[in-house]
Amino acid sequence: MSSQLNIDDVIKHVELLYTTRNPEEVRIVQEQLQVFQKNEYSFQLGVELLHNPNNQVRYFGALTITVYLNTYGSDDFIAKFVQISNILEQLIEENYNANSFIIRKLMSNLSILYIQHFEEFDCVLLFIRCLKHNENETISTFLSTLHDVKQLEILILFLQILSEEIQKLITFSLDLHSVIYKTIFVHLQEVYSFLLHEYSNLSDNLLLLSLECLSAWVVYFSKAEARSEQRYSNDLNLLIQFTLKELEDGFDIKKMDLYNKSFTVLTEFIDHIPRVMNPFKSKVEEVFFTPNRFGMSFFNTVFSSQDFLDEYKMEVDNYVNLLVNFLETNMIHMTRNLLDEKNFETIKIIIAITNAKGRPLIDENISYCLASFWEDFCNTLIDDEDVRKETLQNNSKLIEDYNNRRNSILMEVAVIYFEKIQRYSDEPLSEFSRYRTIVSDLFILFYTILGIPLFATLCDSIGTDLIVSEAAIYLLHKITVDIRFYDDDDDDETKNLPLINQFDSLFQNKLLHVINNDFRDQQITISLLNFMSILPFFYKSEVGNKYLSSSFEFLFNIINKNPNSNLALVASKTIFKICQNTEQKLIPFLPQLELIVSNMLKDPALDGLIRERITFSYVSILRSQKNQRDFGDKIFAILHLVIHQKDQADERSNEDYVVSLLACVNEISKACQLPEEVEDYFNITQLEEFKTYWQADPLNIRSYILEILKIFSLDSSSLSQNTIVTEKCCSILKSGLNETLPGPFTFDLNLIIQYIMAKALRSPPASIDRIHNLLISVILTNLKKLEQVQVEELLIKVVFDIAQTIQSDEDLIKSSLDVFHSIIDLKPSLLIYSSDLFNHVLQFAINSFSKNETSIIKSTVKFWNTLLVLRKGTQKDQEFIRSLMVDETNGKSLGFQLVEHLTVAFILSARSNLDYYYPLFRTLISKNSIDLKRWLTEVLENFQNGKVKLTKEEYNQFIGKLILTRGQRIANNVLKDFWLKINKLVDY
Repeated sequence: MSSQLNIDDVIKHVELLYTTRNPEEVRIVQEQLQVFQKNEYSFQLGVELLHNPNNQVRYFGALTITVYLNTYGSDDFIAKFVQISNILEQLIEENYNANSFIIRKLMSNLSILYIQHFEEFDCVLLFIRCLKHNENETISTFLSTLHDVKQLEILILFLQILSEEIQKLITFSLDLHSVIYKTIFVHLQEVYSFLLHEYSNLSDNLLLLSLECLSAWVVYFSKAEARSEQRYSNDLNLLIQFTLKELEDGFDIKKMDLYNKSFTVLTEFIDHIPRVMNPFKSKVEEVFFTPNRFGMSFFNTVFSSQDFLDEYKMEVDNYVNLLVNFLETNMIHMTRNLLDEKNFETIKIIIAITNAKGRPLIDENISYCLASFWEDFCNTLIDDEDVRKETLQNNSKLIEDYNNRRNSILMEVAVIYFEKIQRYSDEPLSEFSRYRTIVSDLFILFYTILGIPLFATLCDSIGTDLIVSEAAIYLLHKITVDIRFYDDDDDDETKNLPLINQFDSLFQNKLLHVINNDFRDQQITISLLNFMSILPFFYKSEVGNKYLSSSFEFLFNIINKNPNSNLALVASKTIFKICQNTEQKLIPFLPQLELIVSNMLKDPALDGLIRERITFSYVSILRSQKNQRDFGDKIFAILHLVIHQKDQADERSNEDYVVSLLACVNEISKACQLPEEVEDYFNITQLEEFKTYWQADPLNIRSYILEILKIFSLDSSSLSQNTIVTEKCCSILKSGLNETLPGPFTFDLNLIIQYIMAKALRSPPASIDRIHNLLISVILTNLKKLEQVQVEELLIKVVFDIAQTIQSDEDLIKSSLDVFHSIIDLKPSLLIYSSDLFNHVLQFAINSFSKNETSIIKSTVKFWNTLLVLRKGTQKDQEFIRSLMVDETNGKSLGFQLVEHLTVAFILSARSNLDYYYPLFRTLISKNSIDLKRWLTEVLENFQNGKVKLTKEEYNQFIGKLILTRGQRIANNVLKDFWLKINKLVDY
């Protein structure tokens, strides 16, 4: 070996690796060491390095053997196994603890040798024979003649590492599982039978190691069952008995490490192979839930002292996790038998554990861990109700007793969690927020079972204590959101009466005055604002309507006191939500709101989002009074104020404020939109008044709005480049496109078109896709009004006059294709007969195949697919496209160009994008199969970019298979197989 690899040179490199601080030198040394490790003589190199006195060099030697075995396999494996075992024995005798990391790696190598040759030898027998230097050694003789307990430790450690290495395998051999069950597992049982028999004589360290080993094997058993036909059942009883052994006696806090490891192994049995625990259920219940046994002693000792809870936090969490996992396997039995006193005692123990002292996530994790148990408990109560009534024999007295006990259990748990979520000043906010969310989900389940009494209890908790009140308001909000999830538009007061009565009582008790005029505690204010935002159904009711005034006063008081705070933002959102759903109830507040909106529009310092939300709210209430003259006057006044404030503001120094003014106009446009069922919204008289007023538009509001768009987005050199300005202007123009009646935002089509063309030439790339989206909306809503000349002019201005800008931006290529597609899809005659323009569109769409961006691929394929099918086209349109596809007057036909670019793009595509190309191929097959065969043949014969050069016969075979599919879904498989073949890949 030394003639091939210089051992001294390798050692110098290893020593340098552990001493150098230079990152570049580390990289160079690592690369050289990898070369040494992959040498065909590296096994011998590893053996020599293991004889070096330096432990770092030794460990590198063990690693080198690993690389060799994984690279070259292992001929002469028995000799190599023995050689490694002998080195391992020397390291144990020298200093087991100091050499343990090398020993473990060598055991890993022994495991690899076994995995590679599992059918040819028994690694456990060979290992102990090497340890005992006895060719006839068996597990029985090894254990019966044991003089040095260290050898037993070594065997257990080897069994553990063997299991871990087997689990690392990506694919499991069925034969490997079978051999392990017949040999290794038998040895494992013998070892644990001995350990169980000698349990009282074994050291805690050996027991810990035995449990570590068992933990690895439990995981293996579950994986073996999942990946093979091998099953483990009663043959695991011995191992479970060993795991429970330490827990069968009383509790000794000095043995906490052993208990903790026992918890882990038991949990793994329950999690991975729960059925094997069935024979032990009664024993486990006895151990954990019987007075004076382990579980109660553990609970009474550890939970009696905060110091113990702090010191053994990890162990306690592990214990609770075990209890949860065990109890959840028996949940149906538990919930059906609440009247059984023994079962009830178990539940009381879980309640007591849930009520662990201290702050959640800081002092205790127990209540967090048990939340999943109580969730499962509630869900089982809900889902199993019908069957449970049968088990109670539909006996009304038994059912009443059962329900009383159920309710008392849940109310007790609810009180515990209610106290837990009351805030503490020093908890990590994000973690505690997640905890509160989990608790709120629990309370939703509690409410499903307990109903209004729980709600009433929470309402009664709101009072002078702000922290308690905040927790109650937070939970009321979450529960109400869930209750109203499916009933958001349901204003049936009779149905909502129980909730309405609760809220009435809550407001009567001066809910708002709990915190009114006191903003020192933001959290309770935010919780109250969130709660109020989901109460429109209450405010709409006769009972709740009387609280609107005080609620609005409270909300605007928050905004006025500190307009740029987070509270003000949340308050504005609450106002917005209330106004969205209770417009008509708020008409009396219009004079107050008018003054507020005016002041907000004049205040540059106010947060723009607040200004916009309140503007929307004001206008939506205005609209709901259905007085068109007053409505028009008030809108005109706001628009006038917007223009005035824009003129007064310095665009450059206060651009955000100016943009917000335009955004307010956009909010007006949203608030002016009528409901879909206009006939239900207006009576006959109101409908006629609306039509008459807005047809006349006596204040020229529409012209005024268009003038505002011009001033903001065309005339101003700075604002015209602002993407948000463009977005808001496009949104304003879109807002009236779907309206069936004339209104303040229903503009003449020609004026919108003129704006689109003018704006496209004055916009940066980031704004153009907004213009394209507006154009698509115009096409969708005004199809019958559009003329070919208008479409030609539009496309020239918004695509081809700015072609250089569009080609440099992938988003704009996509949005341009979407514009073309919308026309072809809805009314192709508007485009396909515009000779020169349509040729530009086709070339644009052909060139788009060269782009690898997924969004462009999807839009390109969608365009071509729609063009070939032409569902909305006349027969004349379809014949025109068919003739265009095959016309070779000016050289290559459009069909050939399409197939050429499609095929090349498909072959060079990423695998994840293949599905997007299939529909276009299938359409071509069904529409142009004869021509497609000719085009594909020519394209593939001249194709040079594939990773594999296929023969002409292979190409013809692919084309033939493809054509035979007749455009059916099976074509996808043919195309995929071809792509894999030409890209030298395999399917998975």
